[in-house]
Amino acid sequence: MRIFFRVVRTNPPTEEDFKSHLELGRVPPDQDSETLDNWAGLSVHDTEAQSRANVLFWRQHRRRNLGDYIAELRIPDAVEVRDKPGERGHHNLYATATIFLAYVHRVFPV
Repeated sequence: MRIFFRVVRTNPPTEEDFKSHLELGRVPPDQDSETLDNWAGLSVHDTEAQSRANVLFWRQHRRRNLGDYIAELRIPDAVEVRDKPGERGHHNLYATATIFLAYVHRVFPV
């Protein structure tokens, strides 16, 4: 089992918090295989601190709110995990939003 952290909008989280860009119907910026692969995955971090820093960066520099909470996910080894190239501690997970919601262990405020 591995532990990851995901920024979510609500506490408790909903399936919407765990949908990939693809599941949300968002159009990818490019059609290359790496972009499409990333678009289908769920972005997570190794630590709560990394997720918190990501939220604060977007709030300060991009004026975008990713969410007000961080969910700790306990992911079984059977779930596919891929490292995001060039981004230490940042990964994509591959499963459905329903499955991810079942793996929420606890939720922290940002």
